[in-house]
Amino acid sequence: MVLHEMGTIDHAVALKAQLRDAAALVSHVVVADAPIPPWASDYFLPEDELREQDALRMLAEFSAVWLPEPYEKLRPAVWRELWERAPIVYSGYGIPLFDWKQGLYGLSFFDKCSLILAPGPRDELEHREASAGRRNVILSGDPLLYEIAKLRDNSSDNQEITSVLWAPHWSKTWVDGSRGFATWEWAVVELYRFFRRHSDIDLIVRPHPHLNFNEGRLLSRATARKLLALPNVHRSEVSIVEDIERTDLLVSDGVSILAYFGVTGKPVVVLGDRKAQAPFNELGREIVARMVNVMSGKELATLLSNVSSNSQLFPEPDEVISCILENFIVERISPGRQLVDSISIASRG
Repeated sequence: MVLHEMGTIDHAVALKAQLRDAAALVSHVVVADAPIPPWASDYFLPEDELREQDALRMLAEFSAVWLPEPYEKLRPAVWRELWERAPIVYSGYGIPLFDWKQGLYGLSFFDKCSLILAPGPRDELEHREASAGRRNVILSGDPLLYEIAKLRDNSSDNQEITSVLWAPHWSKTWVDGSRGFATWEWAVVELYRFFRRHSDIDLIVRPHPHLNFNEGRLLSRATARKLLALPNVHRSEVSIVEDIERTDLLVSDGVSILAYFGVTGKPVVVLGDRKAQAPFNELGREIVARMVNVMSGKELATLLSNVSSNSQLFPEPDEVISCILENFIVERISPGRQLVDSISIASRG
């Protein structure tokens, strides 16, 4: 496993856990000394780590090499075009709810992969259509969704809201150059007002890895600092799975976390901007339509002031769960196990 972009470490951890359960021998390399978060260190032990020069020298000895993202230009030059030296497998880095076909299915990287794990039937179809059926794609489900879906058994209906997860997106501009859909600069004002008055409710702040609160407007930056200084507000230092498990409500503007949180049956508030709608694809719009949508600070303030139990404010969770699982599968056999089985079949062939 090549660990390069630590913003995707949750996906690496989920897949590594499943590979370990499947009795696979897994080594990892940390590219460019990117620090592994402390919470993930139990999954990537020092005895399994290779130095970069050793990993590059040994590439041909591995049955497969997993890469966390498909963007070749983001990797150091020595870690590009690895398909010339080893079989490449790719499992994605989120639930594809946004409309960006080029980045999701159109890159030449995907044609070079020996195996692609698709999170849902639509994605499997898109990959096959983009390659005239040449790509080797298995409908495995998303490794991280597989782990989070287990939390549904531990959640209770009509649960009191005592802890909220705020997961703001970073986008100032979208990939096509249009205005970004990040809402944190207006949302932070209402969140600060609410959690300052309600010390009995905790807020966990889990910003997108690319979001920097110091890059906003002066008032937004100052309000974010005051929010994070409150005693009942904590910046996340754990996995997304733990954050979802320990909170009762999600407030976010996207993207994949909407489905990750929603599959547990706990309520989701989707923040939007009428002047810059988030570029959800058809499946994304279908899922988001079943959640609570808030388009302004005033609406957010009203909702927060009435938060007492999810049964009064939020849609039936079964409708959200069904919509997610109809489009992004969770099989009995984990994606990691399916990956190991596929590699074994290929080696015997």
